[in-house]
Amino acid sequence: APVMATSGPWLEPTPWPATWWNLNVQLEYWLIHGSNHLELDAVTRALDQFRDTLNSQIAPEFREGSYGIPRTTDMTLLNGSGTGTAGFPVGVPGRDTPTPEVGDLTWALHNVWLSYRHTMDDRILHNVLFPLLKGAINYYLKFLTPGSDGRLHLPFTFSPEYGVNSPDTTYDLALIRWGCRTLLQTAPQDPQAKQWQNVLDTLVPYQVDANGYMIGAGVPFAKSHRHYSHMLQIYPLYEVTWEQPENRALIETSLNHWISFEGALQGYSFTGAASISAQMLRGDKSALYLNQLMDRFIQPNTMYKESGPVIETPLSAAQSLHDMVCQSWGGVIRLFPAVPWPDAAV
Repeated sequence: APVMATSGPWLEPTPWPATWWNLNVQLEYWLIHGSNHLELDAVTRALDQFRDTLNSQIAPEFREGSYGIPRTTDMTLLNGSGTGTAGFPVGVPGRDTPTPEVGDLTWALHNVWLSYRHTMDDRILHNVLFPLLKGAINYYLKFLTPGSDGRLHLPFTFSPEYGVNSPDTTYDLALIRWGCRTLLQTAPQDPQAKQWQNVLDTLVPYQVDANGYMIGAGVPFAKSHRHYSHMLQIYPLYEVTWEQPENRALIETSLNHWISFEGALQGYSFTGAASISAQMLRGDKSALYLNQLMDRFIQPNTMYKESGPVIETPLSAAQSLHDMVCQSWGGVIRLFPAVPWPDAAV
């Protein structure tokens, strides 16, 4: 089957007439891993089958050796141009038009990596993940340039869905770090290995202020925003973790500041907050956020809408429950890390 459209199976008018790759697909498919339903992994299959499309939609001058995905696509991963809120080509760092949103493929490939780790199927690793991730990072490498501080910097890009472009966008820096580290672990003898290591050694640090992680250089997190795109390094990438004592204050400050802004928060804001809290070993807080989701957003029939039916949020709530009872990252399986109930079983 194709990757799910964001509106799910509902046959009624929708403002989301496409498949969304800047969060929705990722959330829709997280729960297949912990529930042991890898036969539902349409993401790995589609990215493999339509990889030529991932190259052909890059701007011609940057196409060689690169892969990228538009924010919205049809079932063959082609940019869906036309109706509603669909129609966003692959952006170019440093260019206002089209919107320079460039990290969505790398994030989708994190889902492919999860499928590899849960199956340990080397065909996923070598035939799909490695070549596509190499191309996604190659696209970034065309734009990273050294600054006067000796660090590699990225021209302005767009952090989903904040609405403001910024250089050294946290969303992209987190994905670049995860991508280079994964490539090195997969193929340490690859001809580009030294280049990936140089990126890890010299990439500019994340921008931080008194309220935690910023959107990017010069752009603080300063308004209500449903998306946690500026915190991917905490979750789901687990690059910055609660198990690193030096990062605990930053994680807590960033989470509290983000979720404190009412107005634009939606259901998946609370599933993200629940999963981050589960990493912090705070099961009571995770349950509190999931109860907020149930009380404020989920309909009596268990479905969910944001100005029209969408499917990613109830599915990501299932993943938040998984994160409370079993976490698997950094080479360690953690059983019952954030369980607030007196009895639980996996």
